[in-house]
Parts: sequence; structure tokens; C-alpha cells
Amino acid sequence: MRSSRRQGRVEPRAVGHGFGKPQYDKQARVVWAEYDDLVVVGTYNPQGGFVEESLAFKTQWETELTAFLKESVRSVWKSKPVVWGGDFNVNPHREDWSEEAWRYLRKRIGDAVPAGCRQIDVQKYEESMREIDGVNLCEYVIQDVTQRPRTHFGSDLLRARNEGQRIDHIVASRSFLNHSRSCDLTVLRR
Repeated sequence: MRSSRRQGRVEPRAVGHGFGKPQYDKQARVVWAEYDDLVVVGTYNPQGGFVEESLAFKTQWETELTAFLKESVRSVWKSKPVVWGGDFNVNPHREDWSEEAWRYLRKRIGDAVPAGCRQIDVQKYEESMREIDGVNLCEYVIQDVTQRPRTHFGSDLLRARNEGQRIDHIVASRSFLNHSRSCDLTVLRR
């Protein structure tokens, strides 16, 4: 099946959701659309919670995401560039979160590194990025780590002070950003 144009829109060749594994797919956390020259993937990664069981589920789910991306890119999507976006529930760099973002949870988590900030969370994110040869578009556009906006806040007061987390991301395959392609990247600033 090929992509088609209908009333100025490009229709995908194929669409799908999930990994094909019921224990992970019942939460409907992955959707994708394949077009002639790229694939768009959206995910809502597990937050992780506060207990070992939910933290372990987050890690296992993200392991399955990496395997899904690896298999899909190599065999199903035939190495097409991927644009992957969503709520990844990960802060890839220490500068992506503030201590204030976690103050309201400290009674529950103590001195533990919060979910999304743990080394295993960052490692799983990096593994998935490698499978699509990905570049985080915020980091691509805003080189200065101190200027990158955070995307999740516990309150309006914290939002006003940028005391939150950068857990929502858009990642694109390096080949998608290749200057030989016809691609415009628009940066909107507040």
C-alpha cells in the first residue's frame, strides 16, 4: 500500500499501535504512521511511580520500545527516517530538571533519584535514540543547556520560575535533518 494524497493531505501507507505484546499494549502507549519517505512515532512512556514494581515496569517497557524500534526500522520501515515524539518521562541531562520540581514528592521518595532522572532511564532513552540514529530537536536547536525550556511543572508558580522537568521530547533521525532533504524547522519562542 502506498501513501496517497487526498484533498491536499498525505495519507499514510500504514498505521499501527503497540509492540504486539499484550502486557505492554493494553496501555496504548505507542502509535505510529508510515509514509513513503518517513515514519512518525508517538509514545507516552510510563512515568515509573515510586515503588519497585512500577519502576521495573518502566524499565522493561522502555527495553521493549528499543527492541520495537530496532526491528521496525530495520525490517518493516526499511531504514526510513523516524520522527519520534511524546511524553518520554525522562530528563536526559541533569540540567533538564530542578530540585524544586521534586520537593512535593520528597516525603514519598526520600533521597532517591526520581523516576525519569535515574541513570537506567537515561540509558534506555539513549538506546532508543541510537536505534533511529536520533537527534533531540530541542538540543539541536538550543545548544545552551541553560536555555532549554522545561515542559512539566507541578504548579503555575513553578512554571513561572521554570522549576520543572524537560520530559516531553521530539527526536528525529539524523537523515531527516540532512540538508539535501526539503525540510523546514520552525522554532517558536514564548
